[in-house]
Amino acid sequence: MNYLALCQTTRQRAGMSGTGPAQVTGNSGEMARLVDWVRQAWIELQGGHRGEWNALWRPLDLAVSAGTAELDPPADLNHLVRDRLYFNDRELGWHAWRDLPRLPGDSDRPKAIAHRPDGKLVLWPAPKDAGTLLGEYYATPQVLTNDADEPWLPRHLQDAIVYQALVYYAAYEDAPEIYQDAMDSVGDYRLRMANELLPAWDLTAGPMA
Repeated sequence: MNYLALCQTTRQRAGMSGTGPAQVTGNSGEMARLVDWVRQAWIELQGGHRGEWNALWRPLDLAVSAGTAELDPPADLNHLVRDRLYFNDRELGWHAWRDLPRLPGDSDRPKAIAHRPDGKLVLWPAPKDAGTLLGEYYATPQVLTNDADEPWLPRHLQDAIVYQALVYYAAYEDAPEIYQDAMDSVGDYRLRMANELLPAWDLTAGPMA
C-alpha cells in the first residue's frame, strides 16, 4: 500500500465517518491528524531494534584526501556499524568523540574514528596518503510524504503501520477497546518484522581462521 492507501485503510478500520482522505496534503482537523498518525506510525516502527533493518543497511565508501581528518558523512546516515570500519584494508577502532585522542598520532594511517556531535566523521590521526573509508551503516528512517510513497515494509507486514496508527487514534479518542486490540496486533507484527527483516545471525559458525 502507498501512503494514501494506508491512511484510507486506517480510517476505515477506525470506523471514522465519511470518506477520505483524498490526498495526504491540504487536510485539516480529523483527516490531518489521521495522515500524521500514519506517518508517525511508520517512523516509530522503523526505530525498533536501533533501526538496523536489512532495508536500511548501506555500504560506506568515502574517498579521503591526504592529510584530511574530517569527513562529511552520507546524507542519510543514522549510525555506523562500529566493528566494520576500515581505512583501506586496515581496521579502525571506534571511539566516542570525547575519547578520541587530541594529540597528533605518530602513524601514517588512521587508527581510530569518531562521530563528532556536529555530524562530521573524524579520523585519528589524519592519513599521510589518500585512501578510502570503507564500512557499513544504517540509514535514517524512511518518511512518507507523498500520496504514492511506498514504505519499504513488505506488503504482508504493512498492517503493522495501520495498527500503530490506530493506537494513536484510540489514545486520542479514548477508545480502550480499539487501543488494546491495536496494541496486541502491533506486538505481533513487531515480532514478525524482527524475525523476517533483521540481519540473520549464524549461531553455528565457528571462529574465523
